[in-house]
Amino acid sequence: MKTQAKKLILLFLLLNTFARSEYASALVDLEPLLITQGKISQTLANYIDLEEKRLEKITRLAEEYKAIYKSASKNVEHFLANPMNSYLLVKRLTTDWKFLRHFVVESTSKNVVYNFTKEEIFPNDYDLGEAANTVLTLQETYSLNITDLVKGKVAGKTGATELRASDCFELGMTAYNESDYSLAVLWFQESMDRLDTDEFQIVNKTKLLECFSFAAFVVGDLKKALKLTQDLVKINPQHRYYKHLLFYEKELLKKTEESDEINKNTAEKTEDETDPLLFNIENYRKLCRGERLRSPNQERKLKCRYTSNGSNYLLLQPAKEETLNLDPWIVLYHDVIRDNDIEIFKTISEPLLKRAKIIPNEVDTKAFSKHRVSKK
Repeated sequence: MKTQAKKLILLFLLLNTFARSEYASALVDLEPLLITQGKISQTLANYIDLEEKRLEKITRLAEEYKAIYKSASKNVEHFLANPMNSYLLVKRLTTDWKFLRHFVVESTSKNVVYNFTKEEIFPNDYDLGEAANTVLTLQETYSLNITDLVKGKVAGKTGATELRASDCFELGMTAYNESDYSLAVLWFQESMDRLDTDEFQIVNKTKLLECFSFAAFVVGDLKKALKLTQDLVKINPQHRYYKHLLFYEKELLKKTEESDEINKNTAEKTEDETDPLLFNIENYRKLCRGERLRSPNQERKLKCRYTSNGSNYLLLQPAKEETLNLDPWIVLYHDVIRDNDIEIFKTISEPLLKRAKIIPNEVDTKAFSKHRVSKK
């Protein structure tokens, strides 16, 4: 009997020990789950914080779109007459719209954006390039101040909004792709100046530094090219532009040693060496700016007069004729059509307008000109 009692006590002790061991083992297994739960809580908090920031950005963009639309609605013709407004309008509906769509993560929101994109009219990348080219052409032709352009100011009139880093970068890339490196450098610099303060980080800094450094090199600013390449290599030490560093350093040293000779050669250049095509382009830009190309003696031969041109209709009220040029003969008639008649003509003709095409010298087929933006 005593032996049996001892066996029961021993069995009880063994079972009790085993149960405690299982319980302890279960606690050890559950502790990591508590840690995981804590991480989930923190992850969700981080997600909520990011979502709130995302929604804040979308809200600000929505307010900006609304403000631009409200400003344009007051006077559509006046708004679109500003080339900076036209450029930003196209860019907001191409590059910026693509960027904005990446903010959308909810399936319901995705459907809203998808349906909206299918139903509405959106410009494409070609339209954006055309709008950017228009800005660059006006900037170069009229010697417009880039600081004013960035603020949306053209001819003293302020645009709806200022340009962001990505807006300046797009203009710089357009000039860069057209091999107009002088303009590209100006716009790339404006983009760099706004890069760190731009909350919408659309611009790829590596690409900006690549293009900016090459453009700076082409226009002869070796110091700038070297500095930008150094910044690029700091971001990516294995970048292919690393080999440019030694080249720029050698060129800078060479430029310093030969500066006197270069200055001498530049001073000896005559006007006869000027490219006739570039000379004509600069002349037409001067004319667009309202600058005079004629001598005072030529100006004296230009007259204003009243004339009927042999028309009985104009005998009692002759036309005001201003001679603008003698060879070829070009005249301008003033106050021929009333303002309300002009508005009627515009209303009738605008739906019929198509962009004019030209026939380049080297081919017979008609094509759009990047510099001529007239319509017929």
